[in-house]
Amino acid sequence: MNPFENNQLYNDNVTTEAIVPDEELYGDNQPDVNLNMNIDHFDHPVEIKSGLSSVIGARSAQQDAARVDNEYMYIENNVFLAVMCDGMGGMSGGEIASNLCVSKMFEAFYCVNVKGRVPSFFKFMVENIDKMIYNLTDDKGRPMHSGSTLTSVIIEGSDLYWVSVGDSRIFIKRSNEMMCVTEDHNYGTILDKKARRGQISREEAAADPERAALVSYMGIGGVPYIDINPYPFPLMNGDTVLLCSDGLYRALSEPEMLRIISSYDNNMQQAAEALTAAAIAKGKRHQDNTTAVLVKYCERVNNSAGF
Repeated sequence: MNPFENNQLYNDNVTTEAIVPDEELYGDNQPDVNLNMNIDHFDHPVEIKSGLSSVIGARSAQQDAARVDNEYMYIENNVFLAVMCDGMGGMSGGEIASNLCVSKMFEAFYCVNVKGRVPSFFKFMVENIDKMIYNLTDDKGRPMHSGSTLTSVIIEGSDLYWVSVGDSRIFIKRSNEMMCVTEDHNYGTILDKKARRGQISREEAAADPERAALVSYMGIGGVPYIDINPYPFPLMNGDTVLLCSDGLYRALSEPEMLRIISSYDNNMQQAAEALTAAAIAKGKRHQDNTTAVLVKYCERVNNSAGF
């Protein structure tokens, strides 16, 4: 039985005109949050557990960047954000681009009430961060020509929304099944579609040396492809979301990732660290920067006697 069959996955590869940003998105409606709160003070039926691990691999610099929201934020506001980006560009350009993506996403998230308009928020942020990265210059005023992928999820109540630009991926694990809900925005995806239509052979598509070239990324200057689910995906107890860079999914198969996450199901930080460790253990000569972000939606355990 497919655990996803009762919840349709919306994996819309949309143009940048498909979702209109909310012109009144920015406001002062986001409630203040006390990050030192005691979780036991809240009678909240569910909680978020998260983990993050990022390793440099065999590269000379770390161009991946990631961040997860404070888990108490979900208890207070019933909304949670996670972001993972993979930078590209010479020298420090990729690192600057990926960190800019992450920081601007969180900066806006903390200033905006996104409830009820998450797809518009994602769309708005993609357009604006893309412009910021496109206009980056070095200390001599020359264009940096840097870029970054972007993957991000927001959980609002029990509803999951995601956005993806580039070839980093988002997976959803439910029970013993795992499904990728994003599409790689690279030339290989275009070639494979041509092969399915009979325009080229599958062998030609597989052998093309430009398969990995990105056709959409943050900093391209007008993002042509964005994966956004316009309708929420309803989460169930135990569902786990994985955001990862290509350094992870090119090193580990989906069954391997599923097995590792299931082995550390009660501790998302240990699970994230186990994923990146397993990727590095493969010993690939040119192992890329490797990042795993895990977010688990689960019912809270009531520790009170309750008699």
